[in-house]
Amino acid sequence: MSGILRAVSSFAAHGRYQEVRSGLPPAGWLDVPGRFRISYPWPWQEFSDHSGVVSADGHAAAGEVLGALRAPRSQGVAVVLLWRAPGSLRSLEPAAAARFERLYGGSCLGVRRVRVAGAAGVIVDIDLPAGERVSRALVTDAGDHVVHVELRVPVGAARGYRPHLDAMLASWSWQ
Repeated sequence: MSGILRAVSSFAAHGRYQEVRSGLPPAGWLDVPGRFRISYPWPWQEFSDHSGVVSADGHAAAGEVLGALRAPRSQGVAVVLLWRAPGSLRSLEPAAAARFERLYGGSCLGVRRVRVAGAAGVIVDIDLPAGERVSRALVTDAGDHVVHVELRVPVGAARGYRPHLDAMLASWSWQ
């Protein structure tokens, strides 16, 4: 089954937005003044390299970079990038799987419709040919903007990092 068909099946099976839940304790907090606050579990830490942030159409993000986190690994690092860009979840969600397959050149594994601190969101999981998994979350912010949260990890470690992304999203509080 192609990635797009899996994504459509995922939407049909989970028509409602589900609250993100997590049991991981926070090791620290990323504060985005005037916007929101999220916790991150161990071994994540903030860092200032915001390179690699791209918009939904694959261009360098024209939006506002909000933060970056990384988790050291024995082979490389896991990275989370956050940015805010114009747009609406309503316009991005229906084609999110196909859009991100084209953007990343990978295969969509599925789509989750989520609620993040009461806001509608979607998470698209894409496996890249280079052995990396991208989990891209889109969260509604102020109606005409979307917060993008992108987790990049090696495919072999992806299942272990999904609870980390869920912990970050579950702890989200708007300011």
